[in-house]
Amino acid sequence: MIAFLAPFLLLVPAAPKAQGEPVRDELTRLFDQVHKDLREIDRLLLEAGGDRGAASKGSAAVEGMKRLLEQAEGRERSAVRSIEEILRKAPT
Repeated sequence: MIAFLAPFLLLVPAAPKAQGEPVRDELTRLFDQVHKDLREIDRLLLEAGGDRGAASKGSAAVEGMKRLLEQAEGRERSAVRSIEEILRKAPT
């Protein structure tokens, strides 16, 4: 996932001084949020995929896996929103 962020990370140091520190700080905050969301998605998917026998254990286990996958989907939407904001605010 870090490799995915590498091209975006190049934008932060390139922010012109005319835009000032607030833009750079905001971009840094957004990159941190994307990184946090992607790490959480990884964790949730690992947790959901870790119990390969869940289907044979009953509906409660399957519901738990579905809940984890829904949480991962929510984090994915958050990461996409942050990336879109980075692209809008990044210097061109």
